[in-house]
Amino acid sequence: MVYYGGFLFSTMASPSYGQLFQPGTQQELSPKSTSSPNALKMPSPTRSISPNLHAVRITSPTRGQQIPIGKDLIITGISLANSTSHCHVSVMVDGVKPYQRATPTGSHSGSAAADYSKWKFLLTSKYTTLKQGPNNKIVAKYSCADKPNVASFYSINIIGTSVVTTATKL
Repeated sequence: MVYYGGFLFSTMASPSYGQLFQPGTQQELSPKSTSSPNALKMPSPTRSISPNLHAVRITSPTRGQQIPIGKDLIITGISLANSTSHCHVSVMVDGVKPYQRATPTGSHSGSAAADYSKWKFLLTSKYTTLKQGPNNKIVAKYSCADKPNVASFYSINIIGTSVVTTATKL
């Protein structure tokens, strides 16, 4: 069995079942019913745990979106982290290391503990810039202080486009 981000995975051929616990606690997370397409999908305790379940998701920009190069970009997302989980989100663009810490924007972000249930990251030229074309990869990493060797990743590719300026005749 392998422990991964709050999940136990069995390597046996038979179906595996598990419970999802709030990181840092023994409180079971129940599936959230929401109509939002950006909501994280939580497995029910009776369904098989998918190895593709992500603890973090990038909500903007979207996969394949065209983004002007040479301009700042706000990257936003959601995660399983909250103000009591001791977890955070970091972002890497086009393989430029190290990962950059995102800013927590969840409903409890003003408290002493950061709430990364919602997060944002401002991509500026100080870190890196987007390249022309379809090979701009953004990776979000979810990790927890109490489990430094366990992480969840989510990535998208976006398309860097030239900024077209038009001259206006006076």
